[in-house]
Amino acid sequence: MRVVAATTIAAMAGVYPTWLLGEKSSVKAMLAAWLIVTLTAGAVTMFLVGQAKRGPVRLAVAFLFSASVKVIVSVSLGLAAWYAWNLEFNPLFLWICLFYAVNLVCQSVWLVRILRRS
Repeated sequence: MRVVAATTIAAMAGVYPTWLLGEKSSVKAMLAAWLIVTLTAGAVTMFLVGQAKRGPVRLAVAFLFSASVKVIVSVSLGLAAWYAWNLEFNPLFLWICLFYAVNLVCQSVWLVRILRRS
């Protein structure tokens, strides 16, 4: 839940600068990037919660694995969205990278909290 809130705050903070740089088409690309990263993060979070029940070591290994999977899936979905919806390439992938960074920080904080309890 914190990931969605953090990426939404980042999106709200970036709407105006994105609008200034590329107007409506860039904002559409930003919203597509937000959707891609949020859905990918939700799927990975469900996987990580399931692994957390199996122990801290398994959770840490699953987190490392899921980070690379998340990058591959986000980039693949970004390319599909760029091709299918004719979105602007630069804003789309800039925002995918920014939202991924916010997502990674939030999930890393969550992982550290879980591992400290164990």
